[in-house]
Order: sequence, then structure tokens, then C-alpha cells
Amino acid sequence: MTNRPTYSQIECLVEFLEQNPGIAKGLLRTSQAKLETKRKWASLATSLNSIGGANKDGQGWAKYWAEKKCGLKKQCAQLSSSMRRTGGGTADNLPTLSALDKRLVAVMGGQEFATGNSSLAVNPFPELPRSVGTEPQVVEEEVSHHDVMEMQFEQPVHVPLYLAHHIVK
Repeated sequence: MTNRPTYSQIECLVEFLEQNPGIAKGLLRTSQAKLETKRKWASLATSLNSIGGANKDGQGWAKYWAEKKCGLKKQCAQLSSSMRRTGGGTADNLPTLSALDKRLVAVMGGQEFATGNSSLAVNPFPELPRSVGTEPQVVEEEVSHHDVMEMQFEQPVHVPLYLAHHIVK
């Protein structure tokens, strides 16, 4: 008995995840969905264990998938980073994805699985639409130190001592 799954077991796991993308992505969060997911993992464990190779319970196979998914995401991110650095080709000696790994990446959302969706980027400095011919209005108002001292505040304003000598004249 080995801890390492055979190719046949992984192939069966990939087919299961292709048929159950919600389980693959971890999207099923309701209590009913969690119970159904646990039942499906247990059923899959029976099938995978009967093939020969690694012998795990449903929770063990779910853990294997979580670890595999994490490693796959890391590998995809490294490949993507390498391609950006080299302008499209892989300069680093990184292993390419196997056929089964490519199927798993497709289940998880394709290229965006590791790199994210660039169309969801938020511009930190958006341009505000302006009406034609209108310029921003600047209002200047002179306030004397006396006016500042006469202002009524709902709560006391605490001014640090090092600033207080600038306000009081």
C-alpha cells in the first residue's frame, strides 16, 4: 500500500472533478452542499481505492486534491511569470504541465486560475467625466486667526502643544 496515487487514480480523480467543478473550486459552502460534497468524496474514495495504489478515505482524497490544487496554482504562476519575463517563451527550466494537469487547470478556470482576471483590475486614478467647456471651480476664502478662534466646535479640539503656538497670536 502506497501513499502516492497511481496515474489511473489521478485520471479518475480528474474525471470526477470535471463532472463536479463546484467541488473542484470549493464553491459549495451551504451546510447541505457540504454534506453532499462529503458524501461524494467518500464515494469517490471507494472507487479510487478499488483501482489500486494509494488508499485514502474521502477526507484524505479531498486533502490530496487541496494540496495538488495549491501546487498546480504555484506551478502555473511560475510558468506565467517566466513567460512575462521572457516575452512569451520559457527561459527558466520549469517543467511543463502534464495532460492531466492541463485538464485540472481548465476545470479551475484556465489561465486565470493562477494569474487572476486582468479585466477586473481597478484603476486607482480614474478619470472623472467632465462636461464640455467646464473647468473645476476653485473657491478661495480668507480666514483670519480671530475667525478660527471664534469657531464653535461640538467637541473640544485638542491641538498638540508644538502646533498651539502657531495658532494663538
